[in-house]
Amino acid sequence: MSCIMASSLSASCSNSAVTTRRKTDIWLVGQTSSISQAKLPTKQEVLRLFFHYKSDSKQNIKKCCHFTADDVLSVWEKAGIPTQLKKHVVGKVENLFRDWQKLKKNKENKAKRSEGIKQKEEEWQMKLKNLFDIAHADALNMIRIQEDKDFLIAQREKDRRGQIGNLDRS
Repeated sequence: MSCIMASSLSASCSNSAVTTRRKTDIWLVGQTSSISQAKLPTKQEVLRLFFHYKSDSKQNIKKCCHFTADDVLSVWEKAGIPTQLKKHVVGKVENLFRDWQKLKKNKENKAKRSEGIKQKEEEWQMKLKNLFDIAHADALNMIRIQEDKDFLIAQREKDRRGQIGNLDRS
């Protein structure tokens, strides 16, 4: 009896589509995910969110950029930092994706993968750890609370110190 159950179980498992991390891993970016609400998002987190929308919602690139921009803007709003207009944020998300696409074209052409191309990929991947900075050009002058100014400056640094706390009340 147990052999019959085991064979029917294995047959049902082999028929279902098994998805592994390796199959869902996005080249140079990693796994898709949502963005943290504790810190301002990095470029990598933004791309991961973009790919999350792209794979789950099956929408076109422009709509996925809009969804991603909405989420990113909400985190910046929670931090109390003035931001660029949404259309500019959407453009930045789209440019980030286009840069990834250009690098991916070189990945698939193994015959032309020189050391220079590999170095570009590594440099680009290092830049993904930087803040996805959508602060208003005059944000530091517009922010009235010193703690918020210090937070923005810290998030722009390499180690990205600090976290978003509770809303300030006057």
